[in-house]
Amino acid sequence: TRLSTTKDIAPDYTENAYYVSGYIYFTKNEFRKSFKCYKKVYDLNPNNMNAVSMLAINAISEYNLKDAEKYSILYLAENPDEVNMHYILGLVYYLNGDEKAVEHLARVMRSKSFEGFYASGLFYELGGDTERADNIIKSVMKMRNDLVPAWIATARINLKKGDRKTAYRSFIDAGTIAYRKGLFDVADRLFFKALELKGETDVDVYYFLARTQEEKKNYALAISYYNRYYAATKETDILVHAGYLYGLQKKFGRAYAYFNNAMKIDPENPSPWFFTGLVQVWEEKYSEANASIAKAINIRNDEESYYFYYALTFEKMNRVNEAEQALIAAIDANPASGRSMNYLAYLYAERNIKLDQAYSLVIRALDLEPENGAYLDTLGWIYYRQGKYDMALEYTLIAEELLTEEDSMDPVVYDHIGDIYIMLGKKERALQYWEKAFNMNRDSKIEEKIKRVLK
Repeated sequence: TRLSTTKDIAPDYTENAYYVSGYIYFTKNEFRKSFKCYKKVYDLNPNNMNAVSMLAINAISEYNLKDAEKYSILYLAENPDEVNMHYILGLVYYLNGDEKAVEHLARVMRSKSFEGFYASGLFYELGGDTERADNIIKSVMKMRNDLVPAWIATARINLKKGDRKTAYRSFIDAGTIAYRKGLFDVADRLFFKALELKGETDVDVYYFLARTQEEKKNYALAISYYNRYYAATKETDILVHAGYLYGLQKKFGRAYAYFNNAMKIDPENPSPWFFTGLVQVWEEKYSEANASIAKAINIRNDEESYYFYYALTFEKMNRVNEAEQALIAAIDANPASGRSMNYLAYLYAERNIKLDQAYSLVIRALDLEPENGAYLDTLGWIYYRQGKYDMALEYTLIAEELLTEEDSMDPVVYDHIGDIYIMLGKKERALQYWEKAFNMNRDSKIEEKIKRVLK
């Protein structure tokens, strides 16, 4: 549910509409969308404590620890005895290794509920009552095996029982669960604990540490762990991935050295060729990238990613027909690739051709990802090409809102909105959006549009 951004709506109606939308998303376990709705409620009315409570609940459901802590504390400032908020804070502090967990878990464990039972297990583990904690956490894990604190408690209990081998495996399991939930700092601590316990022959922990450091964008440290893992396993794809991380840091020479080494070791592996092409794209060496990716496709011709970037290189070289054929091949390789369908739809819309096909493609992409801002912008641009300016404006404004929320705004979207406003006769609004686009990307074509309006 998304309220129109093109019409003025009474504040009370808007607050209630977002609240109901948030509740609907919550009942569907779509916690991130629910959180966004309740955040809009809170922005409209910071005194809505029900919204504050739901923000905390949604945040902990997504393991968004920062916001879970923030909104629980806000709620407890007004309602200091609310057990659910103490439960959330207890979990947050337990996950962060903060001793404040004890006081909040103690407030919850008296509750005759699953939360009270679970909190008591974590409380006893922190207090050193290993036997009671073990019995409770084992029971909790039988009911719910997706709770990160329970996995951490299991690992710590096994260590306290003196079973280093089982504790090592438990810390790896707990770290893996934390990683999958996006708790990279927590996962990092757990994998380091496993490293302290590891046997001489077990190298998996280096791989897990590398993954967490990569997610935290500590690329140098990630590469060092990948290198340790590679030294023991000789997995060529690890070399390729380390090269990719050098590419992300714009250390292109080091990246190519890793890729070339992988090619020599495993000539039939397409990955070194593809990632060589990808890094060449980043360097804007499109002809070289095209040749590299073609070699990857010659080895393996069923990878959507290969054809997607192959198309990009063709487009950059103004070989549009070949870009079109590459995108068709990408969709054949993966009929559920929203990005390839959107790319082909946008390619058609940009050239004002095959608009019916473009529409069908982007609708298929939106069926897969209904709140993808880039796809919605493509749909708006197709409507623009068809002369349906009101509909074009509606969808590009929604795209703007979504991309702004994700902090991934594209100046092209601002440019499109400016073009649409000018066709609707709203010069001042067009100028505002073109100036936004120009501030992000000093494109001479946008500058010319601005000058024409100002004449």
